[in-house]
Amino acid sequence: MQYYVDHDGDVTHILENIICSVNEDASRFVEFYEKMIKEGEIDDCKSFQKTKKKISLLPDEKEEAKKEKGKIKAK
Repeated sequence: MQYYVDHDGDVTHILENIICSVNEDASRFVEFYEKMIKEGEIDDCKSFQKTKKKISLLPDEKEEAKKEKGKIKAK
């Protein structure tokens, strides 16, 4: 919840800022915030409504690792 408060509801870069996040966590985070809004724990910010479908995804590290492994094998 601290991320939401600190960023005035803007969740665009949430995955980059919460340690150990993976792309699959985005929907879980949005669901959590929606639940907290419904329960009155946090305010429903306009920026949350604008950004909840625009979360920046993390690069696919598995694909990057495969490319690097291929480079090592080639050498």
